Amino acid sequence: MRENARLRGLLGLDRAPQSLAAYAPVAANVIGQSPTLWYVKVFINQGTSSGIRPDQAVIASDGSGDQGNGLIGKVETAASNSATVRLITDASVSVSARTVDGGANGLVSPKIGNPRDLILNYTTKDDSVSTGDVVVTAGTTSNRDALTAPYPPDLPIGRVTRIDQPGTESQEVHLQPFVDLRRIEFVQVLTKQANHNR
Repeated sequence: MRENARLRGLLGLDRAPQSLAAYAPVAANVIGQSPTLWYVKVFINQGTSSGIRPDQAVIASDGSGDQGNGLIGKVETAASNSATVRLITDASVSVSARTVDGGANGLVSPKIGNPRDLILNYTTKDDSVSTGDVVVTAGTTSNRDALTAPYPPDLPIGRVTRIDQPGTESQEVHLQPFVDLRRIEFVQVLTKQANHNR
C-alpha cells in the first residue's frame, strides 16, 4: 500500500501544476542513501543509458498525499545504470525559488546545522512573504539561453513555517520541504529542458 501511494504521488506530480512530459521524466528506484545523520545523497538504479546526466532536476513523492510531492535535488554523478542524487538538504545545493504569488524571490538552501530546515535566503523587508506560503522553483529568469537553471519553473519545494525578524533586512524565512526525504522509494529525473527551463 505504501509503495502504491508513492507511485500515485509521482503520477500526481506529472499532472500538476503542469504536465512534466516536456521534461522527459525517467522513473527510478532508490537503491541506497548516504549513511550519515545529514542524509544528503540517494542512489538510484537508472543512469546514462536512460538519458540521465549530472545537474538534472529530480522530483519525488513520499506517498503522503498532494503535499508530499516536489523537488528533492539534482543528479550529481551518473554511470551507465546508476546515478547519485544530491539532495536539497546538502549545504552545497541551492535552488533559485519564489513564492507562488510572486511576493518574494531568493535561493533555497539548508540552515547550517539543521539540514531539515530550509531557508529562503536573500529576501528583503519589502518582500511580501507570510507563514503558510508555498515556495516553488523559479526556473531560468535570464533571457540569455547560455544562462539556464538546472530546475524547471514551478516545481514545489516546501511551505513557509516561520519568519525570524520579519520586516527587517535580516529576516530569515524558514521552509519545511514537502517531501520527507527519509521516506522516498521512487524518483523521477527530468532529463530534458523545455524553453531553457523558463
